[in-house]
Amino acid sequence: MEISRLIPARSAAASEPGARPTGASQTARDRLVYRDVWAREGIRPPSDTARAMIDALAPSADGPRPHLADLGCGAGRHALHAARQGLRVTAIDHSAHAVAALQGAVDEERIDCCDVIQGDAFAWLRELTPSTLDAVVCFDSVHHSSADPERVEETVALLASRTRAGGSVLVTLLCDITYSTGERPPGRLLVGEEDGAALLDRALGGHRLLTDRRKPVRVARTTSISPSTGRPVPASYGATRVLRQYQIV
Repeated sequence: MEISRLIPARSAAASEPGARPTGASQTARDRLVYRDVWAREGIRPPSDTARAMIDALAPSADGPRPHLADLGCGAGRHALHAARQGLRVTAIDHSAHAVAALQGAVDEERIDCCDVIQGDAFAWLRELTPSTLDAVVCFDSVHHSSADPERVEETVALLASRTRAGGSVLVTLLCDITYSTGERPPGRLLVGEEDGAALLDRALGGHRLLTDRRKPVRVARTTSISPSTGRPVPASYGATRVLRQYQIV
């Protein structure tokens, strides 16, 4: 699928009063890589854990809509499922191509409860009032926030502080990341599985752990940057996904 329509970058103020624009732009490397990734992949089904969390939040016919943030939403597999279940959704991603795919689906289905933003999801999160959200999904994206483990830990802790007591946070951290090209992308947190799990424990250990899973991830076809030529090339990708779901206390 080729995505030709780009959604312009928007201010976070479109979804949260008083918030400032979403901040840092996507790197040149990621613009190249994720243009190819999202043009090829499209919108996949939601993960089983996210689906179960979202379904449990679905409002009654006359009840208030819980507010879920999908941070680093990609083409929107979790955001779309949440919106279809009647939740109020804020979905944010750096990639114009991913955002275009999600906005196209939202428009086609005439969904009126999903605010789609192109920009820095973690800058948006920092500007959000504490205890605002009912739920957060941050799936395979927080390792993009910084190469510094301490800064990533601070970002993960923000997921909890911006979620109300009793709300849910689902976060995954990709660890042991390897590309067949040997690329080590700049600006990424590149840690092993045990160090990644310990980081999540430190950031969210004061909250009630509901789900703790680890799963090998293998993508046979993706795009990488050749370390020798600096050009995009086909590649495979492997990692270990450390998945945690917490109830905020």
